[in-house]
Amino acid sequence: MTSTAKEKKKSPSVKMLLILFAICAGVFLLFLGSVNGKNSSNGGSSGSGDDVSGAALSAMEWCRYLEEEAQRLCLSVDGVSNVTVVVTLSESFEQVYAANTESRDGRADSKYITVGSGSSAHLCQTGVTMPRIAGIGIVCRGASSPGVMAELTSLVAAAFGIGTNKIYISGTG
Repeated sequence: MTSTAKEKKKSPSVKMLLILFAICAGVFLLFLGSVNGKNSSNGGSSGSGDDVSGAALSAMEWCRYLEEEAQRLCLSVDGVSNVTVVVTLSESFEQVYAANTESRDGRADSKYITVGSGSSAHLCQTGVTMPRIAGIGIVCRGASSPGVMAELTSLVAAAFGIGTNKIYISGTG
């Protein structure tokens, strides 16, 4: 075989590799787009801080996450074990949308900002407000001691930004 014949045989394999690469890249981009679409349509986060809300969470998943965090905190206190935590939420996730607000004669008139036009127009989401904690109940071994109970109450109140009147702690023995 001559060198030009060898080059002709190599070029189809290079072309096939390029086509295969382009197909894989296209499939990857489609997958990436569908994952991002799921997050934004289900109330994904605004992407700030500890991005727990980055994945589209339900109120139950958020509640479960808070319970696990509270349990982990309580177990870090000396003399505490066998911790059970229940968190109650007062509301659900709330999407926040951009709006133009005009004040006239003491009245505020707001209009939501949309992106796109016609049937493809949609509201411009600026963030998500996380559900508020209504109360936390904790049952654990060691909480019968007034000192441990006071420490747990202060710790949970500070960690979750709630009043001590929204925390109830009971000992198991």
